[in-house]
Amino acid sequence: MPVHPDLAAWADRLAAVDLPVLRASALALSARARRPDETDAHSLAAIALRDPLLCLRVLRAAARRQAHRGTQVEGVTAALVLTGIDPFFRECAGLPVLEDALDSQGRSAVHGIVQHARAAARIAAAFAIHRGEDDVEAVHLAALLHDCAALLIWHVAPGEAPADLPLAELGAALLERWEIADNLRRLAGPPQGDAPGPRIVALATRLADRGAPAKDLEEAAQLLHLQPAGVATLLRQALT
Repeated sequence: MPVHPDLAAWADRLAAVDLPVLRASALALSARARRPDETDAHSLAAIALRDPLLCLRVLRAAARRQAHRGTQVEGVTAALVLTGIDPFFRECAGLPVLEDALDSQGRSAVHGIVQHARAAARIAAAFAIHRGEDDVEAVHLAALLHDCAALLIWHVAPGEAPADLPLAELGAALLERWEIADNLRRLAGPPQGDAPGPRIVALATRLADRGAPAKDLEEAAQLLHLQPAGVATLLRQALT
């Protein structure tokens, strides 16, 4: 498939953005900053894992610190431990809030994208657990990050992106520019061959849409060694 002619330009544009966070994240971080003695990496990770763009900020900060060590961080909690609580709060001071520059339509759109990303992450984790995969946390995080390009387009240039701009490929290009861990990029990118992790993430992203086609249920059934009805049950359990 040929590369979209605008892909690189959009990737460069979005990669340069000071990543915003959801208003709910900004409020939660502010509350935590007032109680530093009660705050640790796990409590901050719980906030970040509800906000794909905050997750990206955390992972990027860790990637910059790890660049000279030749190692990569794949989890949000590990990234926060590496960064440190006090440096993290300093970096988060005065963060841009995603909703602030949006009208009601834009706020509704980004909240829908975030809800979709959270649902895809829960489905991906459920599928990975069912298969007994070793990297459940990374699969969950990769699915959460899958829609990051769509969120940033709403933040930077709502209505400007070409209708045929491939958002999955754009998201993969952004993760590469931000030096996100290779395994997370592999999981979040288009599936190559029969590797189960990227297939789980791609399927979870499609199945998080209402009215996903029956062929996606059938593909999931083959991957999970279940009947389609069993997949439907697993989906309901993941989303409740």
